[in-house]
Amino acid sequence: MSAVLKSFVSEKEIETVRQKKQEEWEKTRTADQPLERPEEVHDPRTLYERLQANKIKKDEEFEEALKFKNQIYKGLDADEFEHIEKIKKREYEETVQRYREEGKQLKKFREEVAKQQADQFESNTRNAVLGTSKRKRLLPPKKTQQELLAGLIRPKKTKSDSNKLGMEKLESKKVLCDFMQRCLTNQNSVESIRLL
Repeated sequence: MSAVLKSFVSEKEIETVRQKKQEEWEKTRTADQPLERPEEVHDPRTLYERLQANKIKKDEEFEEALKFKNQIYKGLDADEFEHIEKIKKREYEETVQRYREEGKQLKKFREEVAKQQADQFESNTRNAVLGTSKRKRLLPPKKTQQELLAGLIRPKKTKSDSNKLGMEKLESKKVLCDFMQRCLTNQNSVESIRLL
């Protein structure tokens, strides 16, 4: 019986609570809100029932979002289709342009290779025609057996002979150095070195 008495609220108490809430409302109220505080909507359900209802509602929304019918592909609209077509067309044109440039470069390379081969063939034929006289000049003369054996036995050298040999070596080195300098300054240095 005491629990029933504690849950009993008199009308005066309700009125005082209503006035306090009205005063708080007036303090926080803005110009576009009504003068009197709106009454709270009273839900007679228990807290458990209200929470269960909210949970069921959220579960239904979640299941609706995951349904297969919401995941069906709807297709492209006209703007998306045009945009994709423009991108594909641009990629195709870039690919065609790249292939054309590669083809031009390959053609140019092949022409240069063919030109080099033709030049080399011409020089080879000229050398073949003139080859016998050049070969004789480039190859040293054949030594006889007596000349080859002469290098094996040497007579004893004197001081005057060694001075002469040293001078000859210095002169041959000097001539070689002069020749190399002329070859480096000359534009046809590669051809003159080949003659050696």
